[in-house]
Amino acid sequence: SFSNIAPPEAKGLCPDDIIDIVTEFGLHYNSATCCGVIFHMMGALSQYGRLSGTCVADSPEKAWELVETTRQILAEQAVKLSWLQQ
Repeated sequence: SFSNIAPPEAKGLCPDDIIDIVTEFGLHYNSATCCGVIFHMMGALSQYGRLSGTCVADSPEKAWELVETTRQILAEQAVKLSWLQQ
């Protein structure tokens, strides 16, 4: 579990943005595979730049890899969304 899984670029995203991004990239928790990210405090991202998450995977190494992948994808998508909103 991470108290802040969000990269700095993600500040300003709303919960709907997060749901769209994690669904598109398959990051959300999947009960069939018992792997994925369970997000918490999504409402704090837009104003405070904070997003908590619990990464569930087959091993600690894979869970950490999921953290890094999530941060990277959120950063990339946040930059794309901010560019589109200009």
